Parts: sequence; C-alpha cells; structure tokens
Amino acid sequence: MNEQRFETGETPHVMLKTSQQDVTISSWIRPAVTVGGTAFTAESPEADLVVVSGDAPLTIQLPRHSRLTIDSVAGSLTIKHVAGLIKIGQVQGRLQLKQVGGTQVDVVEGELQAENLDGPFRAGEVAQHATIRNATDVQIDRAHTAVSLRYVNGRVTLGEVGGDLEAHTIGGSLQMQRSSGGARLGNLGGQLNLPAATGDVWLVGGLAPGEHTITTQNSIFVYWPSQAPLNLVATGGDVFSTLPLRQAADTVEDDQMTLTGYIKDRKTFLILKTPGRIGLTTWDDSGAPAFAPADFERPPAPVAPPAAPAAPAAPDAAPAQQPAAALETAVSRAVAAVLSRLTLELGAEWGRRCAAVELEDRLAAAITRELSSLAPAPAQAAVDASPAPSPGTAAFTQAETAVRRLLQKIEDSIDRARQKLAATPNNEDGAV
Repeated sequence: MNEQRFETGETPHVMLKTSQQDVTISSWIRPAVTVGGTAFTAESPEADLVVVSGDAPLTIQLPRHSRLTIDSVAGSLTIKHVAGLIKIGQVQGRLQLKQVGGTQVDVVEGELQAENLDGPFRAGEVAQHATIRNATDVQIDRAHTAVSLRYVNGRVTLGEVGGDLEAHTIGGSLQMQRSSGGARLGNLGGQLNLPAATGDVWLVGGLAPGEHTITTQNSIFVYWPSQAPLNLVATGGDVFSTLPLRQAADTVEDDQMTLTGYIKDRKTFLILKTPGRIGLTTWDDSGAPAFAPADFERPPAPVAPPAAPAAPAAPDAAPAQQPAAALETAVSRAVAAVLSRLTLELGAEWGRRCAAVELEDRLAAAITRELSSLAPAPAQAAVDASPAPSPGTAAFTQAETAVRRLLQKIEDSIDRARQKLAATPNNEDGAV
C-alpha cells in the first residue's frame, strides 16, 4: 500500500475527482492530508488544496475542518468526523456519513446512512433505503424506496418518496409532496403537510398550533392525547373516534362522512382526507402504541333488553317537558354540521376565522334562545288528539329548520359577494 502526505493548514480543500473503488475519509489531529491506496494520483497545485483520483480502494485522512468536494465514486463512500462543508456528486454504492457538517449530495445509487449531522443535509436522489438520525434540516428531492428519520432538530422537506416514511421526533415542519407508500409519524414539533400519500398513515401524539393536513388513498389512524388541543375536520369513507370532542358533529354526503369537533382552544387545526377509513383514539403516553387497526374498531352494538309494558298514564298527568339540554345539544350538532361543510368549501382560513370569533358557540346560543322563545305553551290534551312527537324529535326538527334557513342566508351572501367580485372590472391604472 502506498501513502502520500501533504502539509496543510487547519482548513484545506480536498477534491476527489474520481474513484473506481470504495473510499473512506476521516479526520485526524494533524494539519496535513494523507492519501493511501494501491493505485491513485494525488497532487497539491496550490497551498491548502489537494486533488486526488484513484482506481483502487482509497483511504484519506485530513484535518477535521477540511472542505470536501467529491465528483464521482464507483463504490461505497464513508465519511467520518469531518466538520467542513461536503459536496458530493454521484455515489454508485452506499453512502455512510457519521459526525459530519453540512452535506449536499446529488445522487446515491445505494443506501444512505447518516447520523450526527451538524449542518443541513440535502440529497437530490436516493435509490435505496435512506436512514437519517440526529440531524438539523433535511431535504431529499426524490427517494425511490423507504425513508426513516429520527431526531431532526429543524425542517424536513421531502419530494417524491417511493416507499414508506417513518418520522419520529422532528423539531420543525414536515412536508412530503408525494408518496407511493404510507407513513408512521410521531412527536412532531412543526407543521405537518402530507397532501398525496398512498398507503396507511399513522399519527401518534399531539401537534403544534397551526394547520396540518394528511391526505391518502388508504386508512388514517390517529393516536391523540386526550388533553392536547385539536380542531378536527376528518372526511373519509368511514370515520370513527373515541376522542373527547366538544360539539362533535358528523355529516354524510356522496358516501363520504365528515366528523368535526374540537378539544380545548382550536388552535391546532387537523384536516384528514381519504376515501378509506379514519380512526381516532386517545393515547396518553401509556406505552408505545400497537399500530393495530383493531385499536380503532367500533364496539359491538349492545343488545337491548326486552321492553317492559308501558304503564297506563294517569288521567290528570301533566305532559312531559322538553329538557333545555336536549334542545341545546340538537342545535349545537346542527350548527357544527353546517360550519364543517362551509369550512370544506371555503378553506381552513375561513374555519380559523370562525373559531377566532367563536362563531359556532354564538350561533348555537342565539338559535337556542330563539327556539326556546317560540316554544308553544302546554295545552290541554284532547281525548281523541293524535300522539305528539317526542320532545327530542321536535327539538331536532326545529333546530334543523332554523339552521337550514341560516345556511341559505350564508350561501346567498357568498353568492352575492362572488357575483360582485366577478362583475368588478380590472383596474390597470390603480384608480379607485
């Protein structure tokens, strides 16, 4: 084995032009660069610049804060304990990074394994499995197979992912443009945006305030802390939740069910969309979740006991009175259903503005007061009078009628505003 040494400063620039075999690069404490192998060329055309090419396996040692530029490696590439900027063109084998600084790589045709990255990491294309641990910002434009990320302090930006995504403990936002697989997500600290997944998506834990979106072609399963804030709009072929949602309401339209409701302050807006199944259940750090669809099964319907024969009513019995709580519940559900449909049509920003002014609560209270004031006084029942509807049915019917009128007024106002905007001519000179 031959070895060549170049005396340098603490921050030299080392350029590897080509290598036909595996390459290992690591740092040492000396202000010098050494190159070892059986077939290579190395030169230093100027101070603090070393240029290397090789036809056999290479070993390079350099100062820790060196800068690396690597054009092409036909085998595998391993870089350890290099704090300077690293730029890599193409690696045909596996790329392994350990305790390195900011790194940019164009193409990795093998696996990517990276850990303890003290700087942003960006990859243009990774052909095989990508695993990243303990990093800052991470960007991968295209991954042909699965991607696994853990302990990322900053943002994660993914383009097209050809397999499953695993992301756990991400400090910043997580965005993935498109995926041919599913995802398992947990302990996310920033905005979540998955607009086009294909497989099952699992979400564990709460989310930061803001808007979060998950859209997939298969199932969505959410383990959510019972006390974590949430403003939910979930639309799927079947939606089931055991979360303690306030003002929970579900509607069905075109074979799609939409569930809305909130926990606490509504600042965490979560939008779930799929033609398949959506399940949400409580999870309060009582051990790792099972990631099992059985956790989201609907409980079997209880078997009703045989009905006892009704006792004859006393001739002078007073008619049953409708509890105020039943009327309030019916109105709240109807209002929530209306606002959820409008949120889906007009967008999340409209929903956030409604939540900011507590529009849902105020509408429900106003309609409840109006219906209560219109309730007729009890009348003496005639002997041959037809049976009156149940109090719950009457309350819900009144609430539904009132909310339908309100919805029509809102839709009319929106149509008038749209017509006015469409009729306004473009003003190119800026005049009012």
